[in-house]
Amino acid sequence: MAQELCSSLHCNVCLMLQAHEEVETHNDANPQKYTQLLNCSGCQMVRYCNRKHQTLDWAIHREFCQAIQAIKKTLNISHPLRVSGTNPKSKDDMEKTIIQLKYLLRNALERPLQYHEEELTSFPIYCPICFSFKNLKILCPSCQNQVYCSEGHLHQHKEEHSKVCGSLKLYYTPYKTIIGKELQLEIKQKVENFQKSDLFAVFEKSFQCKLPRDPTKSLQDYQLFSYAADFSCIASLCYTLSHLDMSSYADTSLHIFIIGSSFEPVLWFREIHLKFFFRQFEEITNLELHFIGPETMQVQDNILQFEYLGKQRNAKYHCFKGLFQDYCRLCKVQPIILAVFNCGFSEFSRRYNNLPQFETPMAESVKYKKDTWSDAIAEMLHYDCPIMFTSFTRQESQFDYAILDSIVKIQQMKIDLERVFKVAKNPYRDLRPLRQWYTGDEESIYYRNGYIQVVKMNKGS
Repeated sequence: MAQELCSSLHCNVCLMLQAHEEVETHNDANPQKYTQLLNCSGCQMVRYCNRKHQTLDWAIHREFCQAIQAIKKTLNISHPLRVSGTNPKSKDDMEKTIIQLKYLLRNALERPLQYHEEELTSFPIYCPICFSFKNLKILCPSCQNQVYCSEGHLHQHKEEHSKVCGSLKLYYTPYKTIIGKELQLEIKQKVENFQKSDLFAVFEKSFQCKLPRDPTKSLQDYQLFSYAADFSCIASLCYTLSHLDMSSYADTSLHIFIIGSSFEPVLWFREIHLKFFFRQFEEITNLELHFIGPETMQVQDNILQFEYLGKQRNAKYHCFKGLFQDYCRLCKVQPIILAVFNCGFSEFSRRYNNLPQFETPMAESVKYKKDTWSDAIAEMLHYDCPIMFTSFTRQESQFDYAILDSIVKIQQMKIDLERVFKVAKNPYRDLRPLRQWYTGDEESIYYRNGYIQVVKMNKGS
């Protein structure tokens, strides 16, 4: 997350306001004066705290900047937010302007936008009341991530901005860019009722420590908060498995397939996460995790062995860098569950005429990729075990289920889908907010593993 952090309000290199020392000591009762950073004269979309940082960033910024300049020259406009010919005068105007700018930029670059390019074009600097992008002087005193042309417009926007103010403060905290030391915490207690808790409470109970209510106050607070957020994947699995009878797996190897995997093996399934799992299911001693996907990262140790809670625990990693349908031909074991985190089944919904057109947080890059999910889902539906999948937003989660149902009907499978969990907010979602790039989804702030569903396949007539 830290490597992809950028903001049109902050230095594009260090993500720090020029007035950072003031920001740390300002009085929340008074609006913070916005200290103007150096504006890139070419694209007018990024800022720097000094010339040195502007020079350092040029190698990365050049392609984006030159594409914006080409658009301005072609349209004979002085600012990229004038692509429609005039200044935006309403929220709808601004949304249309941003969509048009992105379209022109993708054509100019002849490729999908990279993460920082999506961020810069999705959230350009402008006053949300008058939609002016000049003479911006006042920052939100709390989050420091919304700018206004006047104190009057700040107060006029206060109620609306309060809905996202805390999330923006956390999303843009500079502490995300700092790599800290690995925390050494010990799991002290088992969670007795996983089904009636959430990640925040479960972490505090398991580790017997208090999480900060405002993680942006210090580097230590943010790193503890982020450490807890990394338990989202394993806790979501524990939450699902807590609905199943696990006693029959005490003397066998428990196989879990994690499909569409990427960073999961190295970020969210380390030894501390496995100890968390074994603490919840103490009868399990042998766990085999199958990470499957074209972008799966290999782990250094294929087998983790350690003494824990008076028993020898064995955790084996199988990392397959390829498609699930290919892995099915190689691996014949029966998993207890198929898990897909932030699945994106619906990213290829345009293949199915009965599904509406919409965009998701990852849909833009998908337009340039081959659909591999359809065949993978068909294989998944043949397994005699539940499928757990998470989605970023409620809308996306609804469409993700619709894809499963569509494939059952299109391929005329003789199975019925039983929804163990209907579309619901995942109590074990990641704690760190993300921002929505697309206007087609009502959730402007969303979370990894934000919504969770579990389905079973019952043989139909």
